[in-house]
Amino acid sequence: MVALGFLIVYYQSVTNGHGGDPNPPPLYGWSRSEIVERANRWASRTGAEQVGDQTLLDWKKDGLLPKVGARSLGRGKGTEGLWGAPAYRQLLRVMRLRHGGVHRRRDLRLRLWAEGYLVPWRRIRSDFQALLGPAITRSNRELGTTRWPEALGQDPPALASKSIGRHWLAPASVRRGLIDAGLPPFLAEQVSAGLQRTEVQDVLTRYAYLFFSKDPSGLQAAIERATRGIPKSVRSALVPDQDLLGLFAGFFTPPSTGENRAWTAVRLGDERLFSNLRDLTANVDALWSSTLRLGAVAVRGGYLEIPTWLRPLLAGGMESLATTKPMRNSETRVVLATLLLNRRQNLDDKAEPLGILGRAVPPLLNWLADHPDVFESAEKDPDGAHRMVLAAPFGPETMALLRGELSPPPRAG
Repeated sequence: MVALGFLIVYYQSVTNGHGGDPNPPPLYGWSRSEIVERANRWASRTGAEQVGDQTLLDWKKDGLLPKVGARSLGRGKGTEGLWGAPAYRQLLRVMRLRHGGVHRRRDLRLRLWAEGYLVPWRRIRSDFQALLGPAITRSNRELGTTRWPEALGQDPPALASKSIGRHWLAPASVRRGLIDAGLPPFLAEQVSAGLQRTEVQDVLTRYAYLFFSKDPSGLQAAIERATRGIPKSVRSALVPDQDLLGLFAGFFTPPSTGENRAWTAVRLGDERLFSNLRDLTANVDALWSSTLRLGAVAVRGGYLEIPTWLRPLLAGGMESLATTKPMRNSETRVVLATLLLNRRQNLDDKAEPLGILGRAVPPLLNWLADHPDVFESAEKDPDGAHRMVLAAPFGPETMALLRGELSPPPRAG
């Protein structure tokens, strides 16, 4: 019976990975020629580029495909590689990414890593270095930061503002960036024109300057000025705190100075740091939707100091945004992970609280959004509301967080 159960579980794990493939691999996998043949049949159906035996070996050597098992061909005949279902899934993902226009090996590895596929750790560290180093060098050269004042404070000097405006915030640059981000050209044109307003340009210039300066207070002040006409309760949610701004502060300072936190993290951070950041980025869509769902419930219920006339509009907007998935693109998740490497505390705690945040908090927020009566109970009987939350069917990690057995998640960022 145990052996039968094992075979059933194995069969399900294989067929589930292939959409119910009627011809699952043998118990230990396919040969190289068999997996190439199957992959090329898939490519014929989808229009993707065909692969060959040598391509498969090259991709494995470059870390795009996981190590495979082997079986003996008999005495004196050597061995043959065996490619199982996980390797086949990863092979199809590589082919799909290439079909979508991603060809550079570094970009392929980083995307596979962000999506949870097996990629050698040493490759990921070097790929992050290759991604971050040239970006720092190019940005410093493009903006001529060597001519800026040596001590960068909270207010952008005139030379920095002029360089940022010419290279990063000019209408053509903004429009091109918006189109690259996915906006239709006609909409990008309108948004670009709106961003040319003086008060908006002030905020954007300070934000861009923050990538070089280590003082975020100037940006906070600029955002507060630009949002002065918005109700106070909403404005406070729009102005980021120091911890969040710390993701951007000094991000493009030259690595030669030894002061760039992101570069230090890439060189010295261990695998746990990157794994925890991947945990957060993999769950950030769940964090996004659960936070907005709960926020909409709080707005509709009057638990936040929002004018009555504004509540339906604001709650409806939050509910609509909750259905979007801003981190669906794995390239965006790689960019977020790179930014998170710049947060000072992440290097010290190996980003463990962020990994916990991504895994444990969305179930709690979704449950609270589905049970708004907890808010009313909390006003009358806080201890009873606490017991209601602890009695909810959460996973072990969320329960450990609620009981204080895990470090609480950090503030936003």
